[in-house]
Amino acid sequence: MTSKLPVVIAGAGIGGLTLAITLARRGIDTVVLERAPELLSIGAGIQLSPNAGHVLAALGLLPAIDEHAVHLQSVHMVDGTTGRSLATIPLGESALRRWGMEFRALYRGDLQTVLLDAARESGARILLGHEVKEFAEGVDRVVIHFSRDGAEDTMPAAVLVGADGIRSAVRQELGPVAPLHPSGTMAWRATLPFDAPPETGLWLGPKTHLVSYPVSRGKLLNVVAITHGTLPEGAGWSLPGRREDLLAAFSAWQPSLRALLERCTDWQVWPLMDRSPDIFWGRGHVTLLGDAAHPMLPHLAQGAAMAIEDAYVLARHLTADSTDIPARLRAYEHERQKRTAQAQAQSRQQGRIYPMSGLAALARNAVLRRFGATRLQQRMDWIYSYRA
Repeated sequence: MTSKLPVVIAGAGIGGLTLAITLARRGIDTVVLERAPELLSIGAGIQLSPNAGHVLAALGLLPAIDEHAVHLQSVHMVDGTTGRSLATIPLGESALRRWGMEFRALYRGDLQTVLLDAARESGARILLGHEVKEFAEGVDRVVIHFSRDGAEDTMPAAVLVGADGIRSAVRQELGPVAPLHPSGTMAWRATLPFDAPPETGLWLGPKTHLVSYPVSRGKLLNVVAITHGTLPEGAGWSLPGRREDLLAAFSAWQPSLRALLERCTDWQVWPLMDRSPDIFWGRGHVTLLGDAAHPMLPHLAQGAAMAIEDAYVLARHLTADSTDIPARLRAYEHERQKRTAQAQAQSRQQGRIYPMSGLAALARNAVLRRFGATRLQQRMDWIYSYRA
């Protein structure tokens, strides 16, 4: 960039680290400010769909990722109360032919480690224990105020990118924002040793649904169960969940699935928060990406993928000779807003369809059986065919 000041990224999550790698490799001075004193492996598993895989392939990261990943071969949809198969969507070679990339699943901590190593090797500076508090805008820069080791400090930057999650401090500083609101559902996560096939299991049941897939090269099974309910205000990713409460929510489910849930003894639970799409992502030399810009319910498995896409698109708009930086940031925002809003909407819709009960569930199951694999794939083309 023509400015001698760095691009500063608030947050060393998946989106922030992807952006750091991409910018640093373009010769742009890049600094990541992460409030955590160390990066912990939270969130259990993650699915990397083809649209995310294309970005990671362009960055040359797939060989490192494949040291940890499972190549998923199908999505198997099942009625959770009867155990009856509803539909199977082929992935593997079928995904490679249709979308140009396979599906992968891996432990989130493994992906974050790959990204962190690549960011450092690319020349990005990763500063842990640095929490962004606020910023002040100037004509040609933004001055970031942050804390470290209990002391306050500042750093001037050409750009500040808020990649600091669903409760983004950067987003709050930008001005009024539509409030987060509870979706009325909670997600429970656990992993257990399990010799599972390389497929995603999607189990649908009344007021509940469940997703499972292998991680850690197939050594562990990642399980995410969705139930109705709420948690205390501000609850994060690490609240312990009572297994008895989870099993009660799945009391009407097929015995083999309940037996699987009973094997999981260490459940973590977090509330699923939602927010309507926002057309205001930034001003001046400040912008947002990932959950800071567009919080995404998990029912489409696209939260991380959209952040990865954001990062690559934003980097395209910030070349080494960039001028008129605010205009470039607004162009990035305009390019991304329609797609991310559509993903938010479809994820919300899936969250209504999966836990249907009674006649609505019977109708849903009939539609899934009638659609067949090809039509189900076609419905996802707009997501998976996209290349940032």
